[in-house]
Amino acid sequence: YQQFVSQLADAISQQERVVEQNQVFFEKIKSLWVHAREKRRSLERLRDEAKRQYEQQRDKKEEARILDDFVANKYR
Repeated sequence: YQQFVSQLADAISQQERVVEQNQVFFEKIKSLWVHAREKRRSLERLRDEAKRQYEQQRDKKEEARILDDFVANKYR
């Protein structure tokens, strides 16, 4: 009986070590995932800002072209 209880205690200890190792591994992977997610969000913000600036410039050029056409047509 004592041997059986001792084997159970050893098995429990081994399982506790495995659980602990997996918990450490999980925390490392989670940290990498959080970092990658933050980086993706930053890149998305940069993309959105670049798109917004491009559209603003395009709109300004279009407005200037329309105004030039209007002025040119006014004096014809």
